[in-house]
Amino acid sequence: MADYMNLGKELTDAKRGVWAFGDVWTYLAFSWDLPPNWKVEGGKLLHKYELPQLLEALEWHYQLAKSGYVHPDALAGQNANSNARFYSGKELIQGGGTGGWNLADYQSGVAAQKNYRRGAFNYISHDGQSPPRMFMDAAARIVSYLNIKLTPQQIEECLAIANYLAAPYGSAEYKLITFGVEGVHYTMKDGVPTATEDGKKFVQAATFPFLAGPAGVISNLGADQVTKDYAAWQAANVNALYKPAFWSMNISMPQQIALLNTSQAIDDAIVSCVRGKKTVAEVKSVIDSWKKSGLDRLKGWMTENVLNKYGTGQ
Repeated sequence: MADYMNLGKELTDAKRGVWAFGDVWTYLAFSWDLPPNWKVEGGKLLHKYELPQLLEALEWHYQLAKSGYVHPDALAGQNANSNARFYSGKELIQGGGTGGWNLADYQSGVAAQKNYRRGAFNYISHDGQSPPRMFMDAAARIVSYLNIKLTPQQIEECLAIANYLAAPYGSAEYKLITFGVEGVHYTMKDGVPTATEDGKKFVQAATFPFLAGPAGVISNLGADQVTKDYAAWQAANVNALYKPAFWSMNISMPQQIALLNTSQAIDDAIVSCVRGKKTVAEVKSVIDSWKKSGLDRLKGWMTENVLNKYGTGQ
C-alpha cells in the first residue's frame, strides 16, 4: 500500500486542481481480505465488523484522507459529480464497479477527452505478499416466480415467452428484443444498431430481462477496445476470486436478529473515518458498543440455523 501512497504524492498537484484519488474506500478496502459479511475461522463465525483487518484498512484510508492526495469534493462526500471530475482529469484514480466500464462511460469520457481510455488496477493484497483475494457476488440476483394458481396452459405460455427472451446474444430474437425492428426502431450505422426516434420512444429493452434473459456477454458496440480491455482485466484477475461464507444463500432472519446484523452507526463512523473526520479509535468505540448490544446472540442464531444446518456454502 506504500506504493499507492507514493503514487498519490507523485500524481497530486493541488495548484493545478489535480488530485490523485477520489473515493476509493469501497473498492480498495478488499485489499485487506474483508468479507461481505461473515468469515469462518476454526469452525467459528466472525462478523466483518469485528475483524482486525477492518481497523487496519481504516487506518490506511484515514492516513490517505489526511495526506492531501484526495480530491476535496470526494472528502466532502460530493460523489454525484465524481465522474465529471474523473473525465476532466481533476481526480486520476477513483473507485467504481465494473458495471460502469462500458460504452456509455467511453462515450462520456471521449466527449471530455478524445484519447480517453478507462483502465483498472489488478486486485492486490495490502501487504504486497499475500495472494490477492476478492469474494464472488451472488450467482443470481433476480429470480422469476410463477404464481401457483396459474393453469398448466398459462405456465406453458409463460415458459415459452421466457424461452424466447433467453435467446442468445446476436440471434434474431435478441436483436428484436433489444433494438426493435430494423428500419423502424433502429438503423445500422458503421455496423452498430442505432436507435431512431421511434426506437428511443418505444423500445424498452431493459424491461424484458426481468422475466428472462440470455447468458451475460461483454459487448460495447462501436467501442471494441472497451470490450477487449474489460475482458483482459477479467482474465487477469479471475484467479483471485473465492466463494465467501454463505455464498448465494438467501438467509431470512427474524427482525430482531436482522437488526443486529447491520449497524448504521458503524457504517456512518466508517465513512467519517475514511474522509478524515473520525479516528480509527472512534470507530472502534462504536464497534465495541455494537458488540455489547447482541453480537453473541447474532452469532448464536447464525450458527444454529445456518452454519450447523447448511454449512458455509463455500
